[in-house]
Amino acid sequence: MNERLKHELISLFGRDRVERAEVLDVVDLPITAAAMQTVQVAADALLKETGKAHRQRELVDDLDNTTALLLCMWLMDTDFMGRCLDNAA
Repeated sequence: MNERLKHELISLFGRDRVERAEVLDVVDLPITAAAMQTVQVAADALLKETGKAHRQRELVDDLDNTTALLLCMWLMDTDFMGRCLDNAA
């Protein structure tokens, strides 16, 4: 992950969540197909608010911790969603 992306993710999700997302592995998370659908909905909501950093932070703040963590991991690594779906219960 490049430094610009990391800075943007820290701004959006907070340093603690980004640092946690960097070290977690998909197999260590309780991932279900429903959880990944929720992440997809959250990602769509963020995209609709492109250019509105304050509104995006509000959206992330309204997410439960697991969804926010999964979304952060997905934004860090776009291949993450595929690995999640492979491991979904």
